[in-house]
Amino acid sequence: MATIKQVYDATANTAGSWSTLLDGLTSGSVSTSGAEDNSTNKFLAMDLEIKVVAGAGHTSGTFDVYLVRSADNSDFSSDPLFLTSVILAASTTSTKVIRVEQLPKYFKFYVDNNSNDALGTGSALVYYGVDLSNA
Repeated sequence: MATIKQVYDATANTAGSWSTLLDGLTSGSVSTSGAEDNSTNKFLAMDLEIKVVAGAGHTSGTFDVYLVRSADNSDFSSDPLFLTSVILAASTTSTKVIRVEQLPKYFKFYVDNNSNDALGTGSALVYYGVDLSNA
C-alpha cells in the first residue's frame, strides 16, 4: 500500500518585488502583486508567511490579504478570495503563517492596508509550495 505524504518546497517564493510594493504602503491603500505561475510547480497548497512592519507611531489596525485567481494568466477574478487579516500592534512587527489550499494555475496577491498608518520597511509576503508525494 502506498504512503502519501506532504512535501514542502524548500524555496521561499516571493511575488516579484513584493516587499518593495509593501514598504511604505499608506493606510487605506491597496496593492496587487505580479502574477504567480503555478503551471510548472503545480503546488496543491502553500504556506503563506505574512510579515507586516508597523510604521513609527502606529497604534492599531489590520492588514488584509486576498488571493486573485486565474485559469489562463490573462483574465483574473474580479472577486478576490479573502485569506486573512493581520492585526497590527503599536510599533511592532506582526507575523502570521496560514495554509492556502487548492491553488489555481495562476494567482496574484491583493493586499489592503487598514492599519491607520503607512507600513514600515521590511514588510513582505513569502510562500512555500506544498505537494503530495508517494513515499
